[in-house]
Amino acid sequence: MLGYIFGSLRSSETAIKGIRVTLKHQSRFNRNVGLWACAMTAYVVMTELDRREQNKKIKELSNEIKELKRSEGE
Repeated sequence: MLGYIFGSLRSSETAIKGIRVTLKHQSRFNRNVGLWACAMTAYVVMTELDRREQNKKIKELSNEIKELKRSEGE
């Protein structure tokens, strides 16, 4: 009777160890995915800011070209 109880307990312990290892790997994977998501978000924000700055410069240069064309025509 005691052999059955301790045998069952041993199999439960080995199953729990396997679950613990799996959870450790899942935790590492989740952390890496979180870091990747943060890096991608930062990249998207920086790219958007750069795009807006470029559009602003293009608009300024376009206005400057219009002014130069207008001053030549006068």
